[in-house]
Amino acid sequence: MPNKNHTYYAELAQDGTVLRVIVADASFIARQPGTWVQTWMEDNAPHGRKNYAGPGHKFDAGRGAFIAPRPSKDAVLDEATCRWIDTPKPLP
Repeated sequence: MPNKNHTYYAELAQDGTVLRVIVADASFIARQPGTWVQTWMEDNAPHGRKNYAGPGHKFDAGRGAFIAPRPSKDAVLDEATCRWIDTPKPLP
């Protein structure tokens, strides 16, 4: 479980996929190769990313958000929260 007293960073692959999330300070991250983006536990935290990062999530720089993998082909992205919403299937 993430701790609110620590700073969390997500390491990103070239396509923006989160590889891992670690606890570190900014000076350590500055010395690391690759792309690192800070993530926060709280929704809409200062400079928040809408969602806490997790391995397999994607970082969407345009939205400034971490987005979980799409749970189903029928799911639609809620633009306000950057969370997936499963749409109900019509009855036959």
